Amino acid sequence: MDRMKKFLIYGLLILAFYIFSQIMISFAINTRYSNIEAISNHPDVVVTAKAAGISGVANVRILGIEENAIEGKYIQLDCYSKDNILLGTKYIQTGKIEKGQYQDYEIRFNYTRVKKVEATLVEEIPENTPEEDTKSDEQMHGIALISVIILLCFM
Repeated sequence: MDRMKKFLIYGLLILAFYIFSQIMISFAINTRYSNIEAISNHPDVVVTAKAAGISGVANVRILGIEENAIEGKYIQLDCYSKDNILLGTKYIQTGKIEKGQYQDYEIRFNYTRVKKVEATLVEEIPENTPEEDTKSDEQMHGIALISVIILLCFM
């Protein structure tokens, strides 16, 4: 029985170390975000962006300034390096935005060393666009939350 308790304790210690390291890695990455240059090529689009070495997030606000409602359009987010080399493009579909209203979008991207983003509204997506470029990249919020809960249970 003592042997099983030791194995259980060792297993829990290994699990706790893994969870702790994942939390610290996530914390280290998220604190490295800094503001980068954000350009909008459309009068209805206001964009701000932050990026770290391997990922980033762009906050896009679409204002309903145009005379007609904005409907069925896509936000095209181009990510550039410091030498103006296109690293990748993300496309996010907008909903219907009436005149005088606004809608906020958060677009995550996983491209390395992004120094500038450019946001525009386009009518349609090019046909050869991969499916992963038509949605925002995921962030691991759930794993960190579960890790913290498990870690707090053992303290």
